[in-house]
Amino acid sequence: MAAVANGGVLMRPTLVKRVVDPATGEVLEEARPQAVRRAVSAETAAIVSRWLVGVLEDEKGTGRRARLDGWRAAGKTGTAQKADAVSGGYSADRHFSSFVGFAPAEAPRIVVGVFIDEPKGEIYGGEVAAPPFREIAEHAMQMLG
Repeated sequence: MAAVANGGVLMRPTLVKRVVDPATGEVLEEARPQAVRRAVSAETAAIVSRWLVGVLEDEKGTGRRARLDGWRAAGKTGTAQKADAVSGGYSADRHFSSFVGFAPAEAPRIVVGVFIDEPKGEIYGGEVAAPPFREIAEHAMQMLG
């Protein structure tokens, strides 16, 4: 998802942006963005991004509950039945639900994934994972200004 949000370029993840000496304020170490490879063409990333915006904005989109107040976002819902080791098939009552998205859609600053293992009650990613995405993404966007 991050590569699509980044115009098709996969970046090396950064866990620590910088290390600062608390006594002096001097930056001791600072991570630099590092491209790993082109995952998809820029054209393909733009097309997929438009589709992912539709997941939230289309009236029949499965990600409507992930819409942000004040920003356009893009994302994808997911709902899967878990494997049943006893029957060798799929479980009728055990699921894995997800929502992964980015914001703002036009110039992404964040990518957020919400994964819920064996949700109770509602099972669809658009119902159980999209609302936490919205809450996390809105807070992150407010913090970024």
